[in-house]
Amino acid sequence: MKRSVLFWSIIALFGLFIVTRLGDLAGLYATLAGGRFQWVLAAIALQIVYFALVSLMYRQAMAVVGIHYRVREMAPVVLGSIFVSGVTPAGEAGGFALFVDDARRRGNSPASAAAGALIGQLGYFLGLSVSLALGFAYLLAVRSVGPVEIFGVIAVSALTVVIVSILLFGARRSDRFGSVLGWIQRSVDASTRRLLKRTLIEPTWARDMAEDFREASSLSAQRPQEFAGVLGAALASQAADIATLWALFVAFGQEPKPGPVIATFSIAMALWSVLPFQGIGVVEATMTVLLQSFGVPSGAAAVISLSFRGLTFWIPLALGFVTLRRTQTFSASQEPAQRLPWSNTVIVSALLVGAAGIIGFASWLGPEVPTRVSLLAPYVPAWLRAGADIAAGALGIGLIIASVGLFRRSVTALRAAIVLLVASAAVHLVKGLDVEEAALCLAVAALLFTLRPAFGDEPDERAGEDVSEHDATAPRSD
Repeated sequence: MKRSVLFWSIIALFGLFIVTRLGDLAGLYATLAGGRFQWVLAAIALQIVYFALVSLMYRQAMAVVGIHYRVREMAPVVLGSIFVSGVTPAGEAGGFALFVDDARRRGNSPASAAAGALIGQLGYFLGLSVSLALGFAYLLAVRSVGPVEIFGVIAVSALTVVIVSILLFGARRSDRFGSVLGWIQRSVDASTRRLLKRTLIEPTWARDMAEDFREASSLSAQRPQEFAGVLGAALASQAADIATLWALFVAFGQEPKPGPVIATFSIAMALWSVLPFQGIGVVEATMTVLLQSFGVPSGAAAVISLSFRGLTFWIPLALGFVTLRRTQTFSASQEPAQRLPWSNTVIVSALLVGAAGIIGFASWLGPEVPTRVSLLAPYVPAWLRAGADIAAGALGIGLIIASVGLFRRSVTALRAAIVLLVASAAVHLVKGLDVEEAALCLAVAALLFTLRPAFGDEPDERAGEDVSEHDATAPRSD
């Protein structure tokens, strides 16, 4: 029950987050629409490859400490952690906690999971350090280096040293590490005694965590092949991320060159990784200035920066929203055997509803067709069309949320999706005579109506027959 409340609270925060960022989404849509369509799609595909490689990296990191995942099991945890970090006040701590809790629910030690997550973070920063070394060397060769670039290099180096120090401290000074954990435990216990009149942490927690962390941290030195896999996946993910920026250069008519692309990418990602709130505003401005210094026209530099920032920010959030329910922390059941069975019917219906939601949301961001609006003008006032335009975006978000519920075979989500689809069809017609979107919504709604038995939304007729037969044959008591 508590996990369900937490899950829907996070979803509600995401809805609020979307509402407050509608202007950014509209700007991203308009910016990407000005690029070459095939290269924009290539950039999106490369970002998906990037997160698949990051999932492989964390899978290898967990293998170092003896925790075994499949990549398809790790991907929802990675994307979910990014989603939680981006939309909740807990930030990076919330994302890190998701790694630990998911592993714990799979029967692993929380301390080992924490060590594995730290090794994954170390792999990311080591991969970024390679990109930074190449980019910084290019900057030194072509021009003077500014304070922003120097800050990015120092900050990433410092964070890398901190992670290594924590792992070494836990492996070689487990007694002192246990003392630090003991101090944390006593502080928490003192607070809970005042508020709840009891303690929430087991007395042996600090000692057990220190011992588990020591064993897990020591394994990184004993398993060089697994650790090499972490570094290999980290470098491959960096290459995919750099290729994303490369594709955006081509999409907006600029000739990409290795030096400027790697230098711009590495400095931007360094600031993104170390600044609070992911360096909102600072990263885009820094990328634009760097690109201009490399001879890219100011207009092209701005759209490339905004596009890269937008894709790398919104794609993991969208994927994390869809996959969060696949983590052990937020799954419908903690026991794999009790999970609701999937079928092609459930998957296809959920994907169709999600697609209708995305199309509806995109139609709100996109321009209207003037000829169709002129046909509506005599019959539909402007204020009503404007209201329907906003409603199309809101209903699109609702359909995306309903699609997640459909993946879980939720009857409530099924009924809500049918209502939202019918409402969306009407809104699309009113807002701009969008016949195609309206037809799609009605078609999906009709399909969902016929698929209700697959979601358990039909009365058990057989049970009714059994009851009737029983009543007919039962002896009367008169």
